[in-house]
Formats: sequence, C-alpha cells, structure tokens
Amino acid sequence: MVIEGNYPHGSGQLNYSVMNDLTRFTLQNTPGSNVISPIGMREHFQPGVSLPFIKPYVYFTPRLQFALTKYELSQVTAPNAVNPSRALPIFDIHSGLNFDRDTHIWGQSYRQTLEPQIYYVYVPYKNQNDIPIFDTTVNTLTYDELFMYNRFSGLDRIGDANQISYGVTTRLIDETSGFEKLRAGLGQILYFRARKVTLCSPTTTANPLFPCIDTLDSAQNNNSNKSPLSGMLTYNLNPAWSLIGNSIWDTGRNQFDNQSITLHYQPESQKIINLGYGFVRNGDIQSNDIPNSPGSNLVQSDLSFAWPFLTSHDWSMVGRWTQNWNHHHFQNLLYGLQYDSCCWAVRFITGRAFDNLSPNNTYQYNTEFFIQFALKGLGNYGNADPSQTLSSSISGYQSTFGQDY
Repeated sequence: MVIEGNYPHGSGQLNYSVMNDLTRFTLQNTPGSNVISPIGMREHFQPGVSLPFIKPYVYFTPRLQFALTKYELSQVTAPNAVNPSRALPIFDIHSGLNFDRDTHIWGQSYRQTLEPQIYYVYVPYKNQNDIPIFDTTVNTLTYDELFMYNRFSGLDRIGDANQISYGVTTRLIDETSGFEKLRAGLGQILYFRARKVTLCSPTTTANPLFPCIDTLDSAQNNNSNKSPLSGMLTYNLNPAWSLIGNSIWDTGRNQFDNQSITLHYQPESQKIINLGYGFVRNGDIQSNDIPNSPGSNLVQSDLSFAWPFLTSHDWSMVGRWTQNWNHHHFQNLLYGLQYDSCCWAVRFITGRAFDNLSPNNTYQYNTEFFIQFALKGLGNYGNADPSQTLSSSISGYQSTFGQDY
C-alpha cells in the first residue's frame, strides 16, 4: 500500500511532500533448494520539504527529506536482526538554466532549446547489511538517472552519496504545432567519495538469505571519481512513432558499456508496441563465463505491448517478452488481462523473471501473480498493485486502472 501527498505553497513558500509505503513480502522456496528466505513486513515513511525558486529562464530547488524504514521479519537466522531499521537524511539541490532560439533545419522552422542542469546530492553512509533484498536492484545508469538521489530501485537500499551531476539537454520543437521533434542529452556524475552501500553483505558466502547480486564492475565503479558518460536521443518521426536510444561510454577504457535502442509505437495513450535491443557489457556473467569476454555480456531483445481488444475497449491486454541471445533463454515474461468499465475494474497479471542458474545448471525463475479489483470511487483491493511493474516493463505505459473519467 502506497500513500503519497504533495502540498505546495505552504507556510514560508515551502513545498511539503510525504510518502508512505507498507508492503508485506512472502517468498516461496525455490524447488530443489534448502534455502529458506526471510519474509515479513516493511514500513517506510519519507517526509520532505523544499524551497523552489522557478523563473522561465532559471530554477533552483533545495530539498531535505528523511527516509525512515522499519522491518518486521521472520524466518531469519542469527546473527541477522528480526527488526532491522534505518533512518537517513537526504539532501539535494537541483538547478538549471533554459535558453532557446529560432532555427531552420531542412526548410522547417524550429525552436531549439539548450538546458544545462546541475544536481547535487548528499546522503550519509549507513550500514544496511542486516536488511534483506526484497525488491531492490542497482539502477542502470541512464541520462535521467544522473539526477536521482538513489542509485538503487526499491526501498531495501538507500545509497550513500556525496556527488554532483551535470548535463545538458537540447530539444527541437516545431514552431507551428509545438510538436517535439528531437530530444538529446549528455551528462556525467562527479563523486567526492567512494560509495560503500551495495547489494552485497560481508556474510554473503555464509548467509545466502541476504544475496550478493552486484555486477562484476561494482567495486571498481564504487571507487571511481566519475561515472561513465551517459547519453540519450529521442527522435519522434511523427506523433505515433519514436526512436529512442541510450548509451553509456566508459571514458577510462574507451568503450561502450551499455547500449539500447527502442522503436516505440503509441497512436493512443493505451495503445503501445515497443521493439527494442539492449547490450550490457559484463551484464550476464554465469558460472562458466570468463569476465570481459563476449560470453559474459547481456545481449537481449525486448518486445512489449499494451492494447485494447478490437471488439471492446473495456477489455485490454498487456505483455512483455525479453530474450537472452547469449545464453539462449527468455529473460522476462509478463502477460495479463484487464477489464475496466464505468463503475468497476479487475485485472490479472502474471510473469516470470530469470533469477540465476541452479547448481545443476538449470535456469531458475521468480514468478509473480497479481489480482486487483477496483470499485471506482471506493478504492482498490488485491494481493498487490502491478502498476509500477507494468510502467517499468512497458515503455510509455501509464496505468489508469480504477480511475474515474
């Protein structure tokens, strides 16, 4: 259960925000494995206050947040705590400038923008090795991730940080229609200290309940004084078709570490088809692979969609399939149905995600299943809310489940 609130223009021209997250985790044992995973409740409370200064040509927003997290766990063996907790302040400043000019390209009139921005974040270090990993991974570095305060997804880890990010974005906007034809950006992070928080714990080999799933290069990356260069490019062929590219360039080794390209089709808000290709160097190291060899790289295709049935817009379907071409197995599989009428809605979503190789070299997958029911105006009920899973899996998807129109 997630409850969020934003309260702008409060006393002293301050903006206030609050986020509450209450989640219960129940994990089934992997067939053939004797490892018993921890289960339990996670409570997270995160209030914040900011003082934005915004003009058409400049913005400057300092913000202070407090992340307060508590766990109530069972199936935990000593020396791990049954009730670990964490309290961290998060301070960041986001600032930038906006410039624009009129230009002509290929005989077409455009408004070109130039938008440099700087982002500083400070989060003190706190040892979090006693907290299990339920829904947290390391975020893939993209241009937008340069300006986020946490390098992890989920709430089981909040990374320590003392760093400044800089980047510049440019856009081409059609003077007549206001249609954004192109958006491009390039940026980097400068680190003032090494990062200590990872998904690994010192007791990983002795205690498999708290797994280590950091990448091969995490130790080197956590001690570097700057990140790779991150670039992105979005070219909108027309309002329905777009070409989206992201790339990471390692300046120390002069090589691409991460690349993706996606063909995106979205003629309407709930009609989406994506076809993509991705490459991550050392992103798929398995037991018999040699690091920094072609076999250790993640090479995958990605097909995802959200589409209403032709006979009725009340019914719609969603799906995603990613195929690992280096090791010849599917990486992610997601599919489901949704019915959404004037008064009520229901959806069924299930999926499987590759976890790891078993000791006998068979592929192991995590399975998810969501059932959610909504009475419009009264609220939603179900075993979990798949909205965030769908939004992160299907580019361009925005859940409208249970909303009044």
